[in-house]
Amino acid sequence: MSSILILPLEIEEKILDLLAEDDNDHSALKTCSLVCQAFLPICRKHIFGSIALNDYQTPSPPTTHALALLLSRRPEIADYIRKLDYTIETADVTSPLIQESLKRISRLESLLPSGMIVRKDSTGATTHFDQRCFTSYIFLLSLTSI
Repeated sequence: MSSILILPLEIEEKILDLLAEDDNDHSALKTCSLVCQAFLPICRKHIFGSIALNDYQTPSPPTTHALALLLSRRPEIADYIRKLDYTIETADVTSPLIQESLKRISRLESLLPSGMIVRKDSTGATTHFDQRCFTSYIFLLSLTSI
């Protein structure tokens, strides 16, 4: 006769929380999220809790476009995003998909804008801040969760 050890979900959550502390690339959490359906929300909390977009100081940075595609396929993931380090790019201003995806992030607690796009004239000289880029920031800043 075989026996199966069943732990309370609170204990499983604590174990996954401890695992997340040393799992910088989230590889272990990604694996755990595939093991058990009950682990999925706990793993997503850590994987998507803090996102840096368009940070080109890191190798292979996540882009706003990649996040927009993910949120269009899995809109529930937006609920896990609590911290957003966001360098806005020109494509963010003109893409309806990106604008709609950013509006899905409703539980944001921290917004770290790390850059602004400026408009350049035909010579490449900076003329002034592109006012269109503020649409995304204004929406994110207006969230009551921040």
